[in-house]
Amino acid sequence: MQQDVAPTDVSVALAAHQAGRLEEAVAAYRQILAVDRQHVDALHLLGVALQQTGDSVAAEALMREALALGENALILVNLGFLLQDTQRFPVAEAAFRRALELAPDLGDAHNALGKVLRLDGRLDEAEAHIRRALALLPAQSPQLADAYNNLGNILGQRGRPDESAAAYRQAIAAAPEVALPYFNLASHLHARQQWPEAEAAYRRALALQPAFAEAYNNLALLLGETGRAAEADALFHYACALKPDFAEAYFNHGNLLQKTARPEEAEAAYRQTLALNPTHLGALRNLGSLLFDGGRLADAEAATRQAILLAEEVAESHYNLGNILRAQGSGKSEAAEAAYRRALALAPDFADAYFNLGKLLAELGRLDVAETAYLNALMVRPDFADARWNLAWLRLSQGRYVEAWPDVEARYAAGRSDEAVALPVLPFPVWRGEPLAGKSLVLWPEQGFGDYLQFIRYAPLLKARGLARLTVVCPPTLAPLLATVDGVDAVVSDSAALDAHDFWALPLSLPGGLGTTLDSIPAPLPYVSVPPEYTARWRDRLAGEAVKVGLVWQGNPAHRNDAHRSLADPGVLSPLWEVAGVRFISLQKDPSAPLPMRPMPSRLKWGEDLGEELTNFADTAAVIAELDLLICVDTAVAHLAGALGKPCWLLLPATGCDWRWLRERRDSPWYPGALRLFRQSMADDWTPTLHALAGELREFVAARSLP
Repeated sequence: MQQDVAPTDVSVALAAHQAGRLEEAVAAYRQILAVDRQHVDALHLLGVALQQTGDSVAAEALMREALALGENALILVNLGFLLQDTQRFPVAEAAFRRALELAPDLGDAHNALGKVLRLDGRLDEAEAHIRRALALLPAQSPQLADAYNNLGNILGQRGRPDESAAAYRQAIAAAPEVALPYFNLASHLHARQQWPEAEAAYRRALALQPAFAEAYNNLALLLGETGRAAEADALFHYACALKPDFAEAYFNHGNLLQKTARPEEAEAAYRQTLALNPTHLGALRNLGSLLFDGGRLADAEAATRQAILLAEEVAESHYNLGNILRAQGSGKSEAAEAAYRRALALAPDFADAYFNLGKLLAELGRLDVAETAYLNALMVRPDFADARWNLAWLRLSQGRYVEAWPDVEARYAAGRSDEAVALPVLPFPVWRGEPLAGKSLVLWPEQGFGDYLQFIRYAPLLKARGLARLTVVCPPTLAPLLATVDGVDAVVSDSAALDAHDFWALPLSLPGGLGTTLDSIPAPLPYVSVPPEYTARWRDRLAGEAVKVGLVWQGNPAHRNDAHRSLADPGVLSPLWEVAGVRFISLQKDPSAPLPMRPMPSRLKWGEDLGEELTNFADTAAVIAELDLLICVDTAVAHLAGALGKPCWLLLPATGCDWRWLRERRDSPWYPGALRLFRQSMADDWTPTLHALAGELREFVAARSLP
């Protein structure tokens, strides 16, 4: 005969359960079931308690045992919750629907079914069930806040943000001590960049639930986005400590570390993300970009190709691969082009992909299609300053000056990412072609010394337009030399001492402002001269019968193309040492640049190493004036020699050759009769060029030896 169980026994167990004393409640439920194995409430509630302790297998078995004794809507709802928590959504949905067949007005079941339907993307039906739940649930129901929270999630997914926020606030009003609605409201405010309100809501969620790893992660994201990187860093660490398998927190931390220039730590964070989730596309893409920035091109390529294998249709991955392949040199140019074109096939409005495709094609000498790529980038993004500047550069290199000059002004436009020109803040306007008669103008420095030396030639033309006063602002190292230029009235090195003028201008804006074409370049050489006091210093020291040839083999290492234009190994100059009758003189300024003295035959005498004795450009000009020839890479001394009208043989790289030297010409219309151009025939291989130059040098020396 079945033994009766006193109702108080279940009440005691339930009281312990509701007070959170799960171990005590479980023991009490088991004691009841030891007496009556068919006690439905004890089976059901023990299942709920075990689910709360994490034993979902035993919990499910107990709930199903209770249901076998007779279907019950509430038991079905709790079984549905368990099935939902274990990711068995279709079975959970069936449990909730059966509960509603048994009890159509059970608000908890409508709420639970609405949540499952939302996760499956059936938002119309989900919203209807949630609203039905809200109509049925009593004001004091613990499920009321959850229903409002679910409604907020649905409305957010449906693109109704204001209603979504209102629902979260109703959830908070119904249960002000529950963390989740605060978190969801914070996430909503965060997405709308309502930073202070979002931060306050995240912090309230954390005060209520201190181990809420997702809230730490999102708050860290917000702090990083608002410039509080140190605080964000600490919170990401805390989120990951609370939840060691939280792949997204490691990924977000990696993004912060990469943004704050901590590449080794960022790499570790991305790799931990991938250890937890090997198919995390963002981590693979960002790891590839990080490795690319660090010059680890093979590793970057491997990570990016893995990202493409996971999601071939993501245009950004193909774009990143194009960048990586392009950086590996001409051997991978074809593959790089294919990667960019695949990115554009997937995203036809991808302006950066058009831009970098244009750069690649320009490097390969395919100028027509490069120009089309730049124009496409500008069609997509008309304010794309980098694309406009590169288009100008391409057209300048073809001598298409009239087309190019307007776009040259993009060099100081907002959004320039590469060598942007900083504009001065002056109390008078920039010159934009206004009449100059009787006016005064300040010429303000930009970019490198070579630009100033090239474009100071326009001083007389400005005066020819009636300019009354021209003041040149320049670094002290240029001042004595620029003071010799016809048309320059004053040279100022301390801009604080500058008085009022009518206009200011940048040197590279003068050719366009004065309508220069390829055929009208002003080139009356020389247009600078050596101050007499500098001439006296060098004339006697450099006297002698031998042909004096100056050498400069390295430029400023900070220059964007220095890896290609400078001679990393000055030993490649060795073919010159075979030319007899030459006295080589170094004008190399950089003390870290090794002298090219080996291999040099002992029968040849190395001349002076004057680089570190040259105090400014007037000093350098005085030395060049005493030379018979200057041989140099593309740096400011080439412009100085040209401006002095002295013979200069210029070594030009195959990659990244500057626009002003045009294409394929061996002379320069900017320095007619003074400069000869010796171009690399193969990227980064100077040997054939130097052998050819050595042959020309023999002829040069022989001609000088003729009576």
